Amino acid sequence: MSDSARLAVYLAEFNALRTEITSRTGTQNSLTTFTLAATGALGSFAFSSGQSHILILLLLVPLNAATGLLWLENAHSIFKAGNYIKLKLWPELRQLDRSAMSSWEDYLASLQASRPIWLERSIFLVPFFILFLGPIIGALIGTAGKVDAGYFGVFWILDLIIALFIAASWAVSVIEFLHLSIGKHK
Repeated sequence: MSDSARLAVYLAEFNALRTEITSRTGTQNSLTTFTLAATGALGSFAFSSGQSHILILLLLVPLNAATGLLWLENAHSIFKAGNYIKLKLWPELRQLDRSAMSSWEDYLASLQASRPIWLERSIFLVPFFILFLGPIIGALIGTAGKVDAGYFGVFWILDLIIALFIAASWAVSVIEFLHLSIGKHK
């Protein structure tokens, strides 16, 4: 395959990956908006109605877990596509292009090189916790003494299992994002 044909293929792949990143980022924004609205609505109802409706908070756990896991899935795909562009595709394009012209990708690489990796990946630390895990933990703590051994007790235990699963998924993601990034910057 000629250099110009390879360049065309790489550019098409680059554009497709950037489009996917943009689409997935939009999906994450929609998930964030939905989660904030639903958490606010359920929380407002539970607390404005008095303690008689506090158990409605148990619905936050599966809701925030589902949207949180979808958000993480998109984050993983964005991360993989971005790393592929940065580590594999962009060097190939630069080699084929043989141009000394500066680019947006080069500029981003220079910015990322000057920041600590934990800061670059900090979106997975505090904001994810506040948006997804915080309401889950709050719902479980707020309803802990209010459930009996019946259906709500079983629902509370299932919610606790869901909470542990999403917390473990989040922790694994944070470790993966930091480990892969650190390994690539050495």
